[in-house]
Amino acid sequence: MARSLLNICCVVLLSVLHAAAKRDQELYCGACKALVDEIEYAIKQVKPHKMIDVGSFRINPDGTQTQEKVPFAGSEVHMTELVEDICDKMNDYAASTDTVTQKRTYTRFNKREGEENIELHNISIDGETSKKLKYACQNVLEDYEEELLQIFREKKENKSHLLCNVISELCSNEEDHDEL
Repeated sequence: MARSLLNICCVVLLSVLHAAAKRDQELYCGACKALVDEIEYAIKQVKPHKMIDVGSFRINPDGTQTQEKVPFAGSEVHMTELVEDICDKMNDYAASTDTVTQKRTYTRFNKREGEENIELHNISIDGETSKKLKYACQNVLEDYEEELLQIFREKKENKSHLLCNVISELCSNEEDHDEL
């Protein structure tokens, strides 16, 4: 009985490892970078003076409350709201293949409010790419949500490189860390 349970566990583990190995690295790297970019953009859109009360709503024995006001942008509440539907933004991305290296990247093709015209070269816009990118984004978020939130909470520099190259290693074989 124990031997067959061990065999089942080995088969499941091998299946999981095989599925992880089959991940399209360019897709997951692009999804990771797009995810970080979308969160950074959303945080920048919040008015700097918008504040939120954090702390305990309980009244202490001396009649005081332990609360303070912190900026809403990037707060835990804000980040929780953002990650709920951030992967829907992947519908605004398309695949772009470098004509020389044949390396595939993902580019935002829908202009954001206040942005200048976007230069698009050699892109392919289709629903299937958006679906795959959204699925990859959801997987990245599921696997690295805590690390992502910590990076933003601690206001780390080079968030995309830190999450996508160092922590998750989804972009580990990439030289250029700034491109989506």
